[in-house]
Amino acid sequence: MGTTETGPDGSVSYLFTSKNLAYRQKLYRWLIIGCWVLMGYACVGVIVFIDDWGRWRFYGGFAAMGLPLLVLFFSLRFVWALLRRLVRVVCGRASGGVVAPLLGLGVVGCVLWLVWHISFMYQWSYVEDARQGSVRHENVICQNFRVGRTTGKNSHAQYVFDLVSEDGFSWTYRMRRSSMDAKVEKGEEPYASVMSTCRGETSGLGIVVYEHSGIITEAWTNQAGSGH
Repeated sequence: MGTTETGPDGSVSYLFTSKNLAYRQKLYRWLIIGCWVLMGYACVGVIVFIDDWGRWRFYGGFAAMGLPLLVLFFSLRFVWALLRRLVRVVCGRASGGVVAPLLGLGVVGCVLWLVWHISFMYQWSYVEDARQGSVRHENVICQNFRVGRTTGKNSHAQYVFDLVSEDGFSWTYRMRRSSMDAKVEKGEEPYASVMSTCRGETSGLGIVVYEHSGIITEAWTNQAGSGH
């Protein structure tokens, strides 16, 4: 494809102000627009669906499906450009070899495969939960409650615990300690009921949970008298 230039003055703004753009410059502008849209979509998704639990967190799993769809949408123009270039070379209507367009198609194909593979691994649990729906569990106990730390450069403290019910449900949770403490202090549910049980302050926990993703939408204790 060769080197892509922004414009005569070397500025990106030229791509959005000039009406006389070369085909490569139009592709470059399309790439910039795609990056902006993806970053904006991701930022809005993080702001709206930032909670660890709750129905909004569950909806956020489906909203994340928009990211691979956007990647596919903005990549189709590059696929078409590479295919057109390949056909022109094969038909003798353009100079150069077929290696460059084939290599470009291979790179785009690998990127799309990687994006969809990761998305499938992340999204499948939400698809299964949507089919099955949330499940109610009574007499849930909290086991192996402890404070640990994440690994990596930005390490932080986290609560680690297992929620286990008599009917066979079991899930290991790792929740950021500072975030959980703030929500419990405000009395937010389902965090307050779960943490009070894990700390031994109450017993007889009940939850409503999506079993494939582990997202808890409701929680209550016998002492709370919530009428569940």
